[in-house]
Amino acid sequence: MIVFIFLVALVSTCTAYRPGFQKNREIVTSSSSAITVNVGYFNQKLDHLNLMSNVNFTQRYLYSDHYTTNKKLALLLISEETSFEAGFLTDESSQIAKNAQRFGATTFALEHRFYGDSKPFPYLNSTSLRYLSSLQAIFDISEFINYANKQFNFDSDVKWVLFGIGYGGVLAAEARKVFPNQITGVIASSAPVKHVYDFWQYNDQVAVGIENIGGDNCVANISQAFKDVANLMTTVEGRANLSDAFRLNPRFDQTNLTANDIQSFYASIMLPIQQVVQFNNEFGVQVSRVCNIMANNNYTSIQNLYLVNNYVFSGQEPIFSSYSQVLSYYTDVSSTSQYSEARISFWQRCTEFGFFFTTNSDNTNSIFGAILPSSYFVNLCMDIFPDASISATTIRDAVETYNSFYGAADDYSGTNVVFTNGWYDPMGRMGKTTSKDISVVIFLIAEASYGADMLAGNGTTLYIEQAHAIATDNINTWFNNPPNPVTFVNTTNPWTRPQGFGQQSVPVAQFSALPEDRPTKRQYPKSKLNKKVLLGRPPHGFKPAPDGNELSDLPVGFEQGTFRQRVDHFDNTNSNYFQQKYFKNSQWAKPNGPNFLMIGGEGPESARWVLNENITYLTWAQKYGATVYLLEHRYYGDSIVGDNSNLQWLNSLQMLYDLADFIRAVNRKSTTQAPWITFGGSYSGAMSAWMREVFPDLVIGAVASSGPVYAKTDFYEYLMVVETSIRTYNSTCADNIKAGFDQMRILFNTKEGRANLSTLFTLKPAFGDTIRDVDKQYFFSTIYSNFQGAVQYSGDNTGPYAYGYGIPDMCNIMLNSTNTPIQNIANFNVFMTTFYNGGFGGTDNLYEDMVDDIKNAQQYGPDSAAGLLWTWQTCTEFGYFQSSDSGNGIFGSACPVNMFVQLCEDVFNDFNRASIDGIIDYTNYRYGSRNQYRGTNVVFPNGNVDPWHALGLYTYGEDTIVPYLIDGTAHCADMYPARPEDVPGLKIVRDLVDTNIAQWLAQYNSGTVPPTSTTTTTVIPGTQGTGATVPAGNSSVATSTTTVAATTSGATKMKCSICDSSATSLHFGAPSCKACAAFFRRTVALDITYECITGKMDCEVNFERRMACKHCRYEKCIKNNMKRDMVQSKKGRYEAGVLEREDSPCTSSASEEVRKFIDHIVKMDSNLNKSRRMAFTDSTLFDIFSGTCKMPFEKHQLRPFDFRFYNGYQKQEYVMMFNYSNAMPDFQQLSNADQNFLFRIACGVDFVMSSAFYTYCIGIENNLLISHDGTYIQMLPLPLSGDEPGAASMFPKKDEFEKYKNLVRPKVKSWLEFVPSFVRMEFTFEENALLKALCCWHMVYFNFDEAGKEICNNQKTKIMQSILQHCQDKRGEEEGAIRAGEIALFVSLINDEVMELVSTLIIMSFFEIMEGDTLIQEILRTSSLFS
Repeated sequence: MIVFIFLVALVSTCTAYRPGFQKNREIVTSSSSAITVNVGYFNQKLDHLNLMSNVNFTQRYLYSDHYTTNKKLALLLISEETSFEAGFLTDESSQIAKNAQRFGATTFALEHRFYGDSKPFPYLNSTSLRYLSSLQAIFDISEFINYANKQFNFDSDVKWVLFGIGYGGVLAAEARKVFPNQITGVIASSAPVKHVYDFWQYNDQVAVGIENIGGDNCVANISQAFKDVANLMTTVEGRANLSDAFRLNPRFDQTNLTANDIQSFYASIMLPIQQVVQFNNEFGVQVSRVCNIMANNNYTSIQNLYLVNNYVFSGQEPIFSSYSQVLSYYTDVSSTSQYSEARISFWQRCTEFGFFFTTNSDNTNSIFGAILPSSYFVNLCMDIFPDASISATTIRDAVETYNSFYGAADDYSGTNVVFTNGWYDPMGRMGKTTSKDISVVIFLIAEASYGADMLAGNGTTLYIEQAHAIATDNINTWFNNPPNPVTFVNTTNPWTRPQGFGQQSVPVAQFSALPEDRPTKRQYPKSKLNKKVLLGRPPHGFKPAPDGNELSDLPVGFEQGTFRQRVDHFDNTNSNYFQQKYFKNSQWAKPNGPNFLMIGGEGPESARWVLNENITYLTWAQKYGATVYLLEHRYYGDSIVGDNSNLQWLNSLQMLYDLADFIRAVNRKSTTQAPWITFGGSYSGAMSAWMREVFPDLVIGAVASSGPVYAKTDFYEYLMVVETSIRTYNSTCADNIKAGFDQMRILFNTKEGRANLSTLFTLKPAFGDTIRDVDKQYFFSTIYSNFQGAVQYSGDNTGPYAYGYGIPDMCNIMLNSTNTPIQNIANFNVFMTTFYNGGFGGTDNLYEDMVDDIKNAQQYGPDSAAGLLWTWQTCTEFGYFQSSDSGNGIFGSACPVNMFVQLCEDVFNDFNRASIDGIIDYTNYRYGSRNQYRGTNVVFPNGNVDPWHALGLYTYGEDTIVPYLIDGTAHCADMYPARPEDVPGLKIVRDLVDTNIAQWLAQYNSGTVPPTSTTTTTVIPGTQGTGATVPAGNSSVATSTTTVAATTSGATKMKCSICDSSATSLHFGAPSCKACAAFFRRTVALDITYECITGKMDCEVNFERRMACKHCRYEKCIKNNMKRDMVQSKKGRYEAGVLEREDSPCTSSASEEVRKFIDHIVKMDSNLNKSRRMAFTDSTLFDIFSGTCKMPFEKHQLRPFDFRFYNGYQKQEYVMMFNYSNAMPDFQQLSNADQNFLFRIACGVDFVMSSAFYTYCIGIENNLLISHDGTYIQMLPLPLSGDEPGAASMFPKKDEFEKYKNLVRPKVKSWLEFVPSFVRMEFTFEENALLKALCCWHMVYFNFDEAGKEICNNQKTKIMQSILQHCQDKRGEEEGAIRAGEIALFVSLINDEVMELVSTLIIMSFFEIMEGDTLIQEILRTSSLFS
């Protein structure tokens, strides 16, 4: 039997080979057992995601009607390889056959595109394989069901149940989510619905399976065998022995080995053990038999490993000894290649799934050791598909996109699915194991492996029979009961701010003087080891103190002291406090000025951060009259907690609550409510962003310089950026580094070579005879850490980095042609070690010495202690482990993430890869990572030279989140004093921050940001529903992250710099009124060019004459520092049911009559959207009936438009428009003829406007033209219009071509001409609703009778009054009037579009191009519909 196997990097004979591909579409009959299986072929669309593609391929399927007694149930197996599909259908004991017999169902098996005989192309290059994806396969399933329903004449209410194993189970489960109306339920066995880049858990579960079946001795025997292999690999003699034992060709002792060669060999000898666990008791292999082989004392452990390979693969599986051998199996692009399906499978891993079976857990607990890093698989992806632009980051992004799109395991939102997993199956680690919905059943099958309940011919057990019974019971429910009305389960569970207990109301001695005998003033012994970059942190910390002397010429207003802080904010039984150091400088403070708070990071803090007036944020303090504070991070520097030995309270959330209580205490002490803005760099930059996110009631804005807001265990991207930064500066420099590290790896493979390395790098101690994984990892990480430090701070504007110790100095050494590259690396090692330590006495080279040094770091003083404390935070919150797991980089792959995981275990006697991953996942859940960050009013500067920017937020769609990636700068460069040598981006980002600070303060002064004393309703845990509230200023109780509007007296008045009227705020960088701001925004957004009315270009612009000359008004905007690049498009800000601009359709200033009228019009459109949501999506009833529906579709609910099946409005859509028209004010007063005509016009207006509005809201960003029913056309590249030469030949029938041309050509025209104008208007939901109603009445006027015209005029007047009132409420009197006029002028454009639409429909109906139903014929005639 053959099954779809998630291979490691090797071609397994367990993967089926089917030469050629079948083009014959005739049904072929074959027989196996008593059940007859038929083979069929049908035409499948190649690209479901491109509406204009008409290319088909032949897809194969199997079916059997052996048990068929009805046309109401079909069972479909989603699989990959034909022979195994037939086994499923022909074996009477298989689960699908048993259920077919039980329910009288027809059974099918659908072959996956590109596999078996369903290959669309004769060649499998990257160009053709781009049509291979899970989403295309899911659409294949839907198309096949449509085909089968007709081909097999199933009942109209036929129910389809899908079966799948492994990847087939994933497709089945996801297809149920995407097509719940077609697919009734799913049985998914061993389905890894969560995809993962580094699947280290696979081998972890292999060890668990062996231990459970074979016991500890079996695990020990296998582990020892791999240790013996690793030891032999370190010498020439040992590699000769391996070559003999495993019959290697080429031999290891006759080749110049690369890391890829060695890892290919390791993958080969791991494979049989992996597969015997995954398929235990299946296909004739058993773990117990492997354990017996490994326990055979007549042979060496190495020989036993070879015998295991023979047992599992019968000697047919090659054991690779070179990387080129592996590539040779994958790189043949012919679809008839013996290994074509292995190539296909690996393509999906490289472009969607990951699932790289690494050994990246830790060094000591892995059964195989640290022998197979993820970099090996990345290299394979890049080398097998060299023209596909694959890298570690593209694979990472593909996996993240997949999980985000489908929901992974925990967030799977489908219903009617039975998920089964075998207890021993390693793939089960990525399966769904919990459920929030009763229709999603989870069952773990004891003593079972991969697909044990599905594999045909398996011996059954009590547990497998139980799995079968559960599946049958659910199928019975799905088949015999009404359809499950719930097709979507909301799995979101947002993090909420926990309750903190805060300070006492007025604690005694809350602020104290800084004691003289504090830790940073004491003398300490010196560490025995060199200072170096550890976990990305150099000895001086992530944020080096700025230049200056903090002890001389202290200004008036400077204060240093301690703040009495809670040890634990979340345990009210812990009454312990500690003294937290702070600095304050009020020398620039002005009355009512803001407070600037610099957040302390992972090290002792210096007063220079509040004293050096040239530091960037202190220049703003001077400008805005701010009082400046710095609060040192708990545990670091002088802010020790107890004796600093218990680190359980050292984490970012405790520090955020430290900051919150400090702010509240300062506010109480100063008796003012001045606004607070936070600042930070690196880790403290991330905390600055999180502070605004978690405490929006205390902080009005934040600057997060170089903040790594994305926590990550394996931070392999770090070295990728290091390489890119070096290569950008000088590619030869990067090449020399690579050459040097390549030579180091070659030398490391022999005893003599390691001796040379010991001498060259002055290693302390020198390498011994026995080499462990960790010895190699530690050595290479020590050497490349020098390059980390140089790149991370290259050119920073502080201390020695301002003029040296960066990339230029590095490359100056590396480009020395008188030395070899490896000698230059050794010299650079001396250079950086001397920089950090003041001299060079050798290179530390014993991992255990580092562990001891970190453990005892606190005895060497606060600076050294910071290394221990930061290591704790990386192990318990962030990861950030800078491995070499990124593929073919200049530093190689000698240091996988294992060493850092091992470091956490060894330093803290705790942790493993699983616990660290879980902690980091929770950190990202808590703060939202970079993709779901929930804060507002934050600027995120990052430098693209800085490796940490890879974990930063540097793209975002929300206006108040302002990322900026500075070209040519490194870590936290924007924080330090400006220099003439600064790159242009530094000035830009400083100006950007300055502008945003001004805007935040203007918001505060105008009352749009709540002062800290505002009382907001906050729910206390345990009081939900009681109405209990607390004042936000006096408690740490969770509050909403949505800013609450409040009014503040005494707002500072500014003049508009354009027209001299009162300015409302800073707009686009300059103080201005709303009218001038709107004028500037409209000019830039619509790219309007004006001419001066006098031609002299010097017209006076003031309040009275600002409307006279638009050219001179615009020029004055530019002259007064309004910035074009700050005008941002609002596209994409709408989501289904949510509108971020206005929350209510009218304001209190509108008259009661107008308010009611606006409410009514808005409700009409909302109800229409709700009807569409109900008809065209799988939304729940709760979602449909909750609130105002401003967008009926979410992006994932959109469907491709297929012109072949389009016949105009369907009856349910007429009903929707009937209800809409009936709800129009005064509609019932019209005559039947006028009602009929208004109804027809409303259909046309809605067709045009809904499409444009939906496109503007959620389609324009992805170049999608969205129709009223949620279907879309991809508009980039533009589809065929039908006018191109030879276009007709692309369609099988002429009438199909005519239909396509008449349907799609107007849509293309609309996309090019109408939609851009609509998008530029940036209509709100309320404006769109009012404009739609206005267009309907406007277009019917001349066809109405006299009574109807009077009603029409009355309605048009009311609507225009409503539009004017609404716009003035939102934009002010003058600008509102301008906006209302623009909206009214837009009526003519919509009128033209509607006429174009009607003409098209009439043509298509007249020439019978489209088979419209009777109602569309009525719509196009004048007969009465309402009589």
